[in-house]
Amino acid sequence: MAHILLADDDKALRDLAARALEADGHKVATASDGTEAAQLLEAGHYDLLVSDVEMPGCGGFELVRDFAARKPRMRFLLVSGFIEKLESAPAGTGGKYVTLAKPFTLERLRAEVSRLLR
Repeated sequence: MAHILLADDDKALRDLAARALEADGHKVATASDGTEAAQLLEAGHYDLLVSDVEMPGCGGFELVRDFAARKPRMRFLLVSGFIEKLESAPAGTGGKYVTLAKPFTLERLRAEVSRLLR
């Protein structure tokens, strides 16, 4: 299975999503903000980043912008409770991500992860 980094400042959501993805056999590391996520991405190998769009430090779009070119095989799933945020990607991300609106079911999260990792 895949090595996934899950970054979200909502601890309850982060822990629940991590357990669901681990139950599917994935190895999941977690980050509580964008700065921690960037440090983990810099230091390790991940197949997929699942990240909230807005977090302290930096958000999901910034992480995509900073790491998509350096880690071309990594995939990105960005989540947000604000649909307008998902629809207005900043320049420089090159369309290298998929979005998922909050709230989402664990089944939907698992399906999106599975689809991205094929």
